Amino acid sequence: MAFVEVICKNCGGKIILDDKMKSGVCEYCKTTFVREDTNITNHFHNNTTVVYNTDSSIEEKLKSADVHLNQLDNYENAREIYEYVIQNRADDYRGWWGMVLVLSRKLTYIDCGGNEFAKIREYAENALKVADGEHRKEIAALWNDYSDKVSEYMANAFLEAAEKKREEERIRDLFEQRYRKRQTARKMIGIIPSLVCNIGVLIWYFFTNGIEGLSDTGLTALAIFVGILFVNSVLTAIFCKIGSTGGWAVLPLIVNIITVTTTAFRDMQGSEQSATYIVAIIVWVILGLIITALCSFIPLSVFKNRYLYE
Repeated sequence: MAFVEVICKNCGGKIILDDKMKSGVCEYCKTTFVREDTNITNHFHNNTTVVYNTDSSIEEKLKSADVHLNQLDNYENAREIYEYVIQNRADDYRGWWGMVLVLSRKLTYIDCGGNEFAKIREYAENALKVADGEHRKEIAALWNDYSDKVSEYMANAFLEAAEKKREEERIRDLFEQRYRKRQTARKMIGIIPSLVCNIGVLIWYFFTNGIEGLSDTGLTALAIFVGILFVNSVLTAIFCKIGSTGGWAVLPLIVNIITVTTTAFRDMQGSEQSATYIVAIIVWVILGLIITALCSFIPLSVFKNRYLYE
């Protein structure tokens, strides 16, 4: 006659049973219990301690998991069963190794990420720890082969990613160089014509000896003079806008100041009487401010933000 020992889930007392007994009562707390075949684990339920034969239950579940995994390719159901085995029989390597097979899609999931592979490796290491000699050798060989393939894939993926990054950087540098060249050419469109126009106005002005040589009538000569300054400002604004060179739009203002000041100075020098001299100063100050403001308004208004931040 053999005896087995169980723990009462109600009071924690140890109970020695004859292996032929099917039920009994705890001598400490008087809780009844029922025994099924082999005393492996017991569960307390409705004041009755029920002793289950979990060995046979685990074997059935492992068979079911094998069907789900290898015949039906139902990884979710297989995973639930292997998790149950791990929870109830952590010393059975088949539960741990089954999780490896599920997560690695039967050792075919080569392009898994680093975090996924770390989780698979954790299950594999636990399987190797609890497996016996022959089984340990078998799963170790399978695991090493799979691990080498994953490592090789990761290394190649890293090299490909590095090469792709270098190619992207090369293309980006190429586009940046082309962009800088286009920007330089575009700026030249704004700078060179603007310089030509404004220097041309100054040359024209000094070669005509001021506005006196423009017309016999002083008013007509003044109108021609203001018109040329205004057209110069408009052209400069257009060129600078095309070339995105806002700073150069200030050229007409400089030209306007030079020409108006020079004209006023010449006119004032020709005034012989002091009263006429004073009137000439007042007239040219007022006229100079109007001409300068009018002819410089367009480029300054077009590029006012650039003047503030450049």
